[in-house]
Amino acid sequence: MSGTLRNARVAASAVLAAIGAAACVAGYGYGLETEDGTVGAGLLPAATGAIIAVLALVDLAQQLIAARRATAASSTDEAGTVEADAAEADTEDDGTDVLGRSPRQRNRNLAVVVAFVFAAALLVPLIGLLLSMGLLILAITIGVERMKPLSAISVTAIALACVWLVFALGLRVPFPTGLLGVV
Repeated sequence: MSGTLRNARVAASAVLAAIGAAACVAGYGYGLETEDGTVGAGLLPAATGAIIAVLALVDLAQQLIAARRATAASSTDEAGTVEADAAEADTEDDGTDVLGRSPRQRNRNLAVVVAFVFAAALLVPLIGLLLSMGLLILAITIGVERMKPLSAISVTAIALACVWLVFALGLRVPFPTGLLGVV
């Protein structure tokens, strides 16, 4: 992996870790449980934020370890010369994934998703968690995954229905409703 690509991935992981930590703190602010001991409105955002932060930190650590190994391997080879770039070019393919996306396209998609998540988090106090999550899913399915609008709306509706059934009805978790107070 090239140094620029690795730096971008390190930066993206660091940003995701910060966003996860912020979501965890915000969820804690809503309250993890109610006065009667039931699940509070902040438990889901806090748990999700913690998971995102931990996974982003794991990815960050993996990237930093890989960078250190690449630097060590390129600085000393058997002949005592530095030819890491040529060796790397011979051993790596073009980086296209199974869906035909290049590393550049994947990095762009990651940046778009991070921006969408940030925008959705900003919308929670205004329109509530469920509507914000719906807009996030819709934006990702149309903007990143390039789904047809009808398919994207169907995926969004099914996902929101599942979240509502499990958390609102099943676990009786109160969702942050925002200023609208709708959902």
